[in-house]
Amino acid sequence: MYTLRVISALVVLASVALAAPTADQSQNCVQGVLIVATRGSDPKWTDYNTTNPSYADIRGLNTIAQDVITTVGKGSYLKAVPYPATLNNNAISLVHGIDAAKDIVRNYVDACAKKVTPKIVLLGCSQGAQVMSTMLAGGYGEGALDTQYSKHIVAGAIFADPSFVKGVEPLDAGNATKSGTEAKTDAEEAELKAFGEILRSYCQEGDKYCASGEGPDNQEIHDEEVGTYGNAAIKFLNSVLG
Repeated sequence: MYTLRVISALVVLASVALAAPTADQSQNCVQGVLIVATRGSDPKWTDYNTTNPSYADIRGLNTIAQDVITTVGKGSYLKAVPYPATLNNNAISLVHGIDAAKDIVRNYVDACAKKVTPKIVLLGCSQGAQVMSTMLAGGYGEGALDTQYSKHIVAGAIFADPSFVKGVEPLDAGNATKSGTEAKTDAEEAELKAFGEILRSYCQEGDKYCASGEGPDNQEIHDEEVGTYGNAAIKFLNSVLG
């Protein structure tokens, strides 16, 4: 599913040269929160340079998002990140996702900062979790989201991130004893840890990608991460947002 951590110069150049999907420019500035959610990989979609038509199919993340919307109120709403979410050439897909997620955050803050205090919540699963964590920490030739925008991120929960690093408190909210197949570098993880008060990364022992699991049920564990930790994530998000 996931490429080697070290990406060749050719792949990096290709990902930069190709246009990333464009985020929706329309903005609804609210007193509540904007939830930005990124789906996991879609084995049915293979065009890694085109937005997946099912990018809004965020599955279990929707339940979490709707709980936050109901709890916070004040016009809170959800936006899904438009990106390819492909298994093949997923490094390029990932970079498109990072760029699209950054666009959503930047566009919202730029459009709304003079009207409200922008507050953004991040959700992501699998490749979508890696999109979110890399947006915050940098990696894959991408710099971390500028502080003028990241300061408006008030909470986040990500699941089954292939770049997960075990044992980093307080980010690590699962029970995995191994890091992911695409584990972040020390420098990247230090950047991510700066969001430790508002972000949790959930990874279950045996997960094929976030915990480098090799057992016969490693894919099943991966696919069920949101179901396994969804309630814990809701509790955490509500505690931060409350």
